[in-house]
Amino acid sequence: MMDIHLWGNSLRDMLGVMESKPEYDKRLIGYAFLPMEEVDRSDYESLLKRNLPEVAPGRNKPLHGIKVLTSTGVMCAAIRTLARLDYGHVILYIKALIVDAPYRNHGIGSALLGLLDRVAPLETELIAGTCSDEKAAFYQRNGFVVEDSGKSLPLKDAMILVPADSSFPRWFHRRPFAG
Repeated sequence: MMDIHLWGNSLRDMLGVMESKPEYDKRLIGYAFLPMEEVDRSDYESLLKRNLPEVAPGRNKPLHGIKVLTSTGVMCAAIRTLARLDYGHVILYIKALIVDAPYRNHGIGSALLGLLDRVAPLETELIAGTCSDEKAAFYQRNGFVVEDSGKSLPLKDAMILVPADSSFPRWFHRRPFAG
């Protein structure tokens, strides 16, 4: 297994202020969707601690993902990902998806999931992660299959993906959408 560097120079071109992206939900106008970088670690960890205290911050891992900023420059949401080559299969793992409470139900979380298809490595075969029972319906609404954490998933070449150990009882997965 090896990690894959996910974000290339083109990410900044794909993301930006939603005002310039008319295909997105109008509730997203004014939010900036930008690559997360090491300088964002403190803001990310603060957001994580407020909203998902049961998730470890992963301080020894690179900070890859997308951050969402309000018009005043405050980080209000983020998705942290890790692309891995597992036994010849590229899998994009969602390590954390966080939306601060005052910004929920504005379409931000769904927009972050939708952006993954545009920024994931071309070879990505699967997008997967783990979640609580309470979040399962959100992932289902966004095109994911939600399973019990003990269920494995067959991949091509007869390989089996078993969800990583997690404190969450459910895991979700889907194939990337062709973009």
